Order: sequence, then structure tokens, then C-alpha cells
Amino acid sequence: MYITGKIPKYHHWEPFNPYQEQYEHKWTKGPGRAQSHGGRDGRMLTQFVEPIRNKTPLPIDIYDSITMCVTGPLSEWSISQGSKPMEVPDLTRGNWKTKKPYFAIRSPYRKPIL
Repeated sequence: MYITGKIPKYHHWEPFNPYQEQYEHKWTKGPGRAQSHGGRDGRMLTQFVEPIRNKTPLPIDIYDSITMCVTGPLSEWSISQGSKPMEVPDLTRGNWKTKKPYFAIRSPYRKPIL
């Protein structure tokens, strides 16, 4: 890793281990760390399940989620068509242009959804 002003040599990359305790995010610390992706898979699952249980908004809305997931099938389709460009469908029917963005923990929409 490289941190301006902290790493002795300019643009010299160093291992994360000496800096891990200070800079590792709290979500990757603690139980489950040795699991897949340093425990982040479990954290992501928790961030999905907790809002469902608490009837609060998910960290990402369904339209953004589908848009991120559709790249896999579109890539496969593109390859099968000789690498033809594929259009990503607008499942919001243009509402993305006026939708107020939010993401994860800092969502302004922390009201119950049901």
C-alpha cells in the first residue's frame, strides 16, 4: 500500500500488514475475518438481512442492484454475438435522472419501507 506522507519513499508500495491495525475497516475486523474475502461476504449479507428484518431501506435499491448484476448475462450474450456491444436496459424507465441518490449506511431514507 502507499499512503502519501506516511510511507518513507515516494510512490514506494509497502505490504499492508504493518498498517493493517490502524487502517483496516471495522467491517473486516472480528469474527468471520478468515472467511471469504476477509469476512466481507458475511458483512454484505448482514447489510441485506438487517434492513429486511428492521423494515428499513436496503443499502442499495433494487434498480441499482439489478443494473450491477445484469453485466454478467450481457457480457455472455455479447461474447456469443462476436463481442457485439450490448445496451444495458433502463429498468427505471428514466427515473434514474431525477432519483435522489443514496448508498449504504449514509442513506437519507432511513424510514421504514413498509
